[in-house]
Amino acid sequence: MRTLHVGPDEILVAAKVAVSGELSTSETISVINHAETAIRAVMAKKCLVYLEPDIFRPELVDMPELGQPQAPGHHS
Repeated sequence: MRTLHVGPDEILVAAKVAVSGELSTSETISVINHAETAIRAVMAKKCLVYLEPDIFRPELVDMPELGQPQAPGHHS
């Protein structure tokens, strides 16, 4: 996830959201909408939210250079 202040009261939020490849289109949309609602609920300022769904790939979980979180218990 990336954030950028684009004005004194405005923040841009951009993120890839890993979803199961087994989800239907409507289920994927629901996941994205839920994530957007959760982001907006914690933002004090006006925010522009851009979320890109992506198929979850376990082999990328431990690749911080791609902005992915590290696996729990892993220390660099």
